[in-house]
Amino acid sequence: MFIENIRKIEVWKRLGLPVEGLLFGKILLIAIFGLLQYSHAVQADPHPADYMLPDSSTITIQLFGDEFVSWRETADGYTLLFASDGFLEYAVKDESGDLKPSGVRARNERERTKSDKKFLKKIPKKLWFNPSQAEAMRNKFYRINNIEETPQCINCLD
Repeated sequence: MFIENIRKIEVWKRLGLPVEGLLFGKILLIAIFGLLQYSHAVQADPHPADYMLPDSSTITIQLFGDEFVSWRETADGYTLLFASDGFLEYAVKDESGDLKPSGVRARNERERTKSDKKFLKKIPKKLWFNPSQAEAMRNKFYRINNIEETPQCINCLD
């Protein structure tokens, strides 16, 4: 390790940089990499996963979004929201454009009834939150985590 450090110092000198800058450079790099982990939201794992429902049945879903705004979809792309009873339901848009649970419990494609299929023909896949609804979710995240100021969204999805 000692010899490696001497070699690094020699390379640093050959580049015409002051040796004192070597330590500063290392500290600066550590600080930059440390801050980078906080500069981006953590993306949800989009791989399909089986989710257990309150009645012990399962549904295969995919997660999307990050820690601020997240949603679930069925394997074939229907947006899902939790109902008050803990079950996942297909999402629909209300009159203001906000997503809300439809009242129809989500099922895997092969387990859907005729009435489920009829209902799903009426709603689009890949629904997304109204921008004001997404902003409210972000603000809730900051409030829950005791973060005083909501940072400006630079690369938002909405």
